[in-house]
Amino acid sequence: MRVIFLLFCFVFTIPIFPTMKDAKKAYSQKQFQKAIKLFHEYIGEHPTSGEAYMYLGYIHEIQKNFPKSIQMFRKAVDLNLDSKHKQLVYLKIALYYNYHQDWELAGVYASRLLRINPKSKDAQKIRERADLNRGNSHDNSSLISPNVSNTKKS
Repeated sequence: MRVIFLLFCFVFTIPIFPTMKDAKKAYSQKQFQKAIKLFHEYIGEHPTSGEAYMYLGYIHEIQKNFPKSIQMFRKAVDLNLDSKHKQLVYLKIALYYNYHQDWELAGVYASRLLRINPKSKDAQKIRERADLNRGNSHDNSSLISPNVSNTKKS
């Protein structure tokens, strides 16, 4: 009987799956491989967590793997993510496509941000630039380039 009691206590006091707190702690300590593992494990139990994908995007951004970071950010905004974080992530995505002169996607993500925050000056500038340059992708001779500020690096 005592063994069953101890086993019961052990099972219910130690979390089997990592928490968001565990993953964020590894992220904040710059233990990125551990954080990636923990965020993926968290996603396995919480597949609609946009926040976990957002942090994976930040990690890949820090590691200069920008295509992978954008992939994670795009997944994050398609899932459950609070408005504040969604705005930041939409801006990061729009800036990425703006930089790479993918005017179609830059305009799409700037417009999505403007639906949430119509006063976003950066999103307005990106959308204007995208609208003016559609059809001119990767043709630097005809670019119209309003000043668009960059977001703070994470």
